[in-house]
Amino acid sequence: MIDRLPQVINKTAIYYKILPELTECYKYLQKGQQTAVSLVETESIYSNAIPLFMTMLNLLKSKSGCPVYLELAYNPKLLAFLDSIGFFSVLKRYNIAEYEEGYLGGFNNYCDYERLQRNVTKIFVNEPYIFFEEWGEAKKKRTRDTLSGNVKSMLRNTPFFRSETTPIRGDQLWENTLTAATELIVNAQIHSHSLSYAYMQMGIPLSPELNGYILTIADAGRGFYESIGERIKKGGSSFRRQREEFYIYAECLGINVKKEINFLSIMEALYYSQMQARDMDLYRLKNLLAVSKATLRIHQKNTEVVFTYAACQKCENRDILNCVQCVWARRNTKNSPLKKYPISMAGVHVEVEFVQEKKHV
Repeated sequence: MIDRLPQVINKTAIYYKILPELTECYKYLQKGQQTAVSLVETESIYSNAIPLFMTMLNLLKSKSGCPVYLELAYNPKLLAFLDSIGFFSVLKRYNIAEYEEGYLGGFNNYCDYERLQRNVTKIFVNEPYIFFEEWGEAKKKRTRDTLSGNVKSMLRNTPFFRSETTPIRGDQLWENTLTAATELIVNAQIHSHSLSYAYMQMGIPLSPELNGYILTIADAGRGFYESIGERIKKGGSSFRRQREEFYIYAECLGINVKKEINFLSIMEALYYSQMQARDMDLYRLKNLLAVSKATLRIHQKNTEVVFTYAACQKCENRDILNCVQCVWARRNTKNSPLKKYPISMAGVHVEVEFVQEKKHV
């Protein structure tokens, strides 16, 4: 059975349509039974959905134990874009999906394929370091320093960071964004226990007046609670006390810890990031909102927390415990920062969206 994907694949389609349908379709999937999805009717895939879509294919492959069959039709615009960002080469390299390679090619008859390749950023794929936490401190530091240097060098040379039109203006903002993105990618690599994907795109039309610049990272791993728990276990009593104090504080706010564990795990990741000098990725990204008019979305399983410039512009370097109280207090408002989806997806998804006014000639 082939599940036909919708005309437009975005985050909403993935969480409200695609995942529920695939979950029902493959509820009784057996090992060795190939899954199949179809892009025949799909005309576009949003940039912020690309790592999620690849994570979804990775999860399907993991469940069945064999590559997903990806049905294609000759849609040059979609296929040229996916091919230019390395989508198909990643699927092939990691044996995630099978597809008819004859559909790839001949794109110059329909678009300026060489120009497209120059102006897009390739998907970053990061292999996990599953035994990282078992290593000694010296080896962990060497490995992390090497990974960070390599990732930062690659990011620095992407159109997202080197373009003259980037909205990430100012030396300090540019460097902080680059460092935070580097730390997010490296942390996914050493803590998620799964392949992780990062993607960036510039100049996405958001309105007649605004363009969007999106950085998005996704993995199919353990999630925040388990990965932080492993680090706490290695870190000793002071780390355990931090976790205990965090969840006691949540209970004092009237939060049902068991019911809201995904929301609290996201906030604990921010809290842990704030408390640790080295792992400041999420906390650093959140602080960027106060100076860059960006939006930060952090998703785990069925829960997403959204931090916007409008809500956070006066909160630079604010204690994350105060943020827990703020988000929880606004959970039932019209523009609630706390979102729940009808189905859960393994791993973590982080998205940062910058906006910039369009230049009219």
